[in-house]
Amino acid sequence: MNKKIILSTLASALLLSTMANAKGRKTHKQMHNAFNISSTSKTMNHCDINTTIKYTQTEQKIPTFSYDGNTSPSFWYQLSSEYATCEKGNYFTTVSKEKTHQSPINISNIKAKTPNFTLNFNMNIEFEIENNGHTIELVPTEDFPKASIEIDSTIYTLQQLHMHAHSEHSIDNAFADMEIHFVFQNEDEFADSLHKYAVLGLFVNSDDNNSNNELEKVFTYNLPEKYTTNESNIIINLENLLPSNTMVYSYNGSFTTPPCTEYINWNIYATSIGLKSSDLEKFKKKYNHNYRPVTGTFE
Repeated sequence: MNKKIILSTLASALLLSTMANAKGRKTHKQMHNAFNISSTSKTMNHCDINTTIKYTQTEQKIPTFSYDGNTSPSFWYQLSSEYATCEKGNYFTTVSKEKTHQSPINISNIKAKTPNFTLNFNMNIEFEIENNGHTIELVPTEDFPKASIEIDSTIYTLQQLHMHAHSEHSIDNAFADMEIHFVFQNEDEFADSLHKYAVLGLFVNSDDNNSNNELEKVFTYNLPEKYTTNESNIIINLENLLPSNTMVYSYNGSFTTPPCTEYINWNIYATSIGLKSSDLEKFKKKYNHNYRPVTGTFE
């Protein structure tokens, strides 16, 4: 066969192969962009660890649990073998008088105490506002300093904060209008189960005359629809969200959503902050029943 013909044939084959590979790479990129999945950042799904997924309007993910019907809290343990702990809990603590328990709880006849932790909150932090199908949550971006909590020389980094209405915890059977959870994780991969996670709880009540200015900033944005993220981020100082009275209730519990992971360091502020009734209603239009019932009264 003529050498020129052979070389021409080889060149054509190489060109076709290159075009095919380029087409394949383009298709893969298009698929990645369509789903908009971040594989490097992490967040919590409520009080649960999951890879961050930024949902688009066209990508609808059906929640594996809910707060109503046959996927409500009473049935969580039946939805997956990984959720078995949600039935009654496995962890024993003196708080519950040697009974297994989960979170949230009704707090009765327990005095609030001076915090045994140190917060690194006094800084401006940028957050994405997301709707994960169960709540509205604020996830810190990578471009700003990280907030953290230090408990007994262990540092836990803030992963996200989210909201429940009404509150999940109660004090003497009285619930607040809302409860915010700041969810932290120990980033030491060798940490034992007793020192992996911490949650800081903050009660919020409707108060048009004494509304928290920092929390109001969240509601100047349109809260996103389910499985979407606002295009605009928000910058807030977490220190300004906290009540002036910093006394807390402390106990060891669990996450309040599946898989109901236990050994969670809980600290809940005894004093609530206020929020305008109109802002509270904005949240309730999205979620007015996203709370797990208390698992019992502990005193």
